[in-house]
Amino acid sequence: LFVSLFISTYKVLSWKDTAGDYISSLDTLYEMKENQVDVLFMGSSHCYCSIINANLWEEHGIASMNLSISGQDIAGTYHTLKEALKTQKPKVVCIEAYGAAFSGYIIEGNLYRNTLPYKPSRNAYDVVEAIGTSQEEKESLWLRWPIVHTRYKELKRNDFGENPYPYLGYKAEFTTNAALPVVWSVGEESLPMDGENEKWFRAIMELAEAEEIELCFFLAPSVEEEEHQKKYNYLKAMAEEGGFPFVNLIQMKNELGLEEATDFVDNNH
Repeated sequence: LFVSLFISTYKVLSWKDTAGDYISSLDTLYEMKENQVDVLFMGSSHCYCSIINANLWEEHGIASMNLSISGQDIAGTYHTLKEALKTQKPKVVCIEAYGAAFSGYIIEGNLYRNTLPYKPSRNAYDVVEAIGTSQEEKESLWLRWPIVHTRYKELKRNDFGENPYPYLGYKAEFTTNAALPVVWSVGEESLPMDGENEKWFRAIMELAEAEEIELCFFLAPSVEEEEHQKKYNYLKAMAEEGGFPFVNLIQMKNELGLEEATDFVDNNH
C-alpha cells in the first residue's frame, strides 16, 4: 500500500517540463509506439522553436519528432539520443548545433529539465554523471525526491493527467518580440569548442554510424557572438571531415527571407 501511494504521489509531483509550460518531449517519447519516427530533431530551445513537425508531415510526408530540451548541452543531447533509440529507429537524426558554444547548466531549471524526466535506467544514471557537478547535486538528481517534493506548491491540473501537448516537441509561440536587430556575423575563422564538447559530438557521430543512421548538423537562426560562430566553424569542419552535412541557417538569412520583426519571438528564437 505504501509503495502504491508513493508511486502515485511521485507521478503527480514529478518533473514534467522540458521546454517550459508543461511541454515534455521525453514524456511524449515514452507515450509513443515503437518505430514511429523517421526523422529525429535534437538540441536546445533553438531547435524546438524552429522545427514544426506538423508542417513536415503535411507538406512533405515526413514523420518527425522534436526531442529537444531547454538549455541542452551536447552531453545531454547524446544521452537523449540513446534514450530515443530504445524505442525508435529513425532513418535520419538532425542535431541543432547551438551546444557547440557552451557546456553545463547555468540555469538550475535547465539542469532539471535535462535529467529528471528520464525513466529510471542506466542511461538516466549516466546523464546525471555526465552533466551533474558536485556529488551532492548528483545524489539529489539520482534520487529526484529531494528536488520534486516541494512541487506541491506549484501543482496545476496538468499534473494529474496526461501530457496535454501533442506537438511532438515543437513549442508553438504566436508573438514576435525581437527587442534588438538580430546580428548575423559571418566569418571563416575557427575556435576549438569548450570542455568535452568535441568528445560528445564525436560520440554522437560514432553512435549514428553504429546504428546506421544518417546524421546531419544544423544551426537555427539566432543572435550569435563572433566567438560562437568560430566554434560552429570548428564543428562544421569536424562534421564534414566525418562525412556529415552541416547547414548554417544563420548565414542563410537573406536566402531564407527572414525578418527579425516578424519571424522571431525574441533575439534567440
